[in-house]
Formats: sequence, C-alpha cells, structure tokens
Amino acid sequence: MINLQHLPENFAAGLNPYVRDRYAELWKKSRKRYVTIWRQQIPAGAPQNIDELITAFPDSATTLEAMRQDGVVLAPIPQGGSGSGFVRLMTTDPNVAQKYDMHEESEYWDAPE
Repeated sequence: MINLQHLPENFAAGLNPYVRDRYAELWKKSRKRYVTIWRQQIPAGAPQNIDELITAFPDSATTLEAMRQDGVVLAPIPQGGSGSGFVRLMTTDPNVAQKYDMHEESEYWDAPE
C-alpha cells in the first residue's frame, strides 16, 4: 500500500502512535531496491525504458517481456556513472527479485563498474 499510494515517510506523523514505528519499518522495507546488471553491448543512445531494451535485444525479448510484466523497470544510471556497456534492471518486490536472481542494490555499491 505504501508503494501503491506513494506514501511519504512523514505520513507516520498523522498515524496513531501505536502504529508509527511499524509504519516506519514498513516504509523503509518498501524502499529496498533489487537489481540485476544487464551486461550486453548497449547500442548508441542507451535505452530509456525496458520497452526500448526489448526492442534493442529481440533475442532476449521473451525474458525481458516477462520481467516487464512482473514490474521490473530500467533503473536510472547512477549520478556520475557513465552507464556505458550495461544497464540495471530494478524491482522493489522481493518475490520478483528472487524469481530473476536479483540482489539488493547495496551489494553493488562498492562493486567496480
């Protein structure tokens, strides 16, 4: 519900004190992102969304379409990152992440590009 309604973290201030801590915990969990690195030779003019990625890689269209149907999106290129040679696919759903062997984004923070 937090994700569907795009509820902000400070929404907890208006809740009954009995549930505020639980809301804060759930809000933080809802912000956990899972990613996988798509390491293919990305064509000039990097794809801006998963639909463009599907078009660019017709041999992988079945897998990418299934991911899109499950809510996986193309993650923005990190600020300061070149993004050349790969894109990141992302979800906040742990079940979808498990299905596609995606990992918590924090696992990649210290990894070299």
